[in-house]
Amino acid sequence: DNATEADDQLKAYLNENKNWPPKPVTSASDFSPLLQPPTLLLIGSLALLYTVTGPWSGHSLWFSHGAGDADAILNASQYYRLLTALTLHADVVHLLGNCLFGGFLFHFFCKLTGNGLGLFSMLFTATLANYINVVLHGENHLFVGFSTAVFAIIGMLAMISRGHRTNKRYLRLLPFMAGAALLAMI
Repeated sequence: DNATEADDQLKAYLNENKNWPPKPVTSASDFSPLLQPPTLLLIGSLALLYTVTGPWSGHSLWFSHGAGDADAILNASQYYRLLTALTLHADVVHLLGNCLFGGFLFHFFCKLTGNGLGLFSMLFTATLANYINVVLHGENHLFVGFSTAVFAIIGMLAMISRGHRTNKRYLRLLPFMAGAALLAMI
């Protein structure tokens, strides 16, 4: 009895909703590059600086004034070495490893946190980790390289993953186990 009316209602419904849901508006600002600018800036800066400083040498002014020297940090308060040591590398293999692996992790870390917060938190935690390293190793310890920053990024990525709560206890340990596996791998 109501077939004609039901057919009219269905046609009206389909007509009203033919463009629903609306298609997302895309614009040039939605472009997401393969590598974020801070990643390119970071890797490029490390590589460019290496062309100036060269490999580790005890006679190089770059290494004698910028390498992480626990004695100079603890006794002469040269705290800037905690940060400058991140920019110096022992050899090309050390540089490439840090740039490739660190750049990969840093790219995704910045996608999660944003460029400014990602760069700041990476530098802050790497500098803090270098200081803890100096305190634990004592005065006869020299170090260079971006590896500390790579380790810091791994730790922060594990902690970001930890933020996703779950009811199963064993799943709460997965981010820590993944971070430990990455650290063991490198």
